Amino acid sequence: MSKFILNFPSSGGFLLIDELITLPEFSQHNFNLNEVIESVLADDLLRFSVRGSKVRLKPPELNVSGVRDERL
Repeated sequence: MSKFILNFPSSGGFLLIDELITLPEFSQHNFNLNEVIESVLADDLLRFSVRGSKVRLKPPELNVSGVRDERL
């Protein structure tokens, strides 16, 4: 299992899901929209929450473990 860290631009902690999947950390692995949503909602180690069409970073003290990519 590999891990990678997301480096979010200054966005007030919110990104549209469509923006999220264009980040190199996702696009280099060819993640699609449904895979991102399912991962965010299903993985307890992820430090994001989904609200409508936006993904929100949880507080920095919780956002330390990065994102897991179990497909690699």
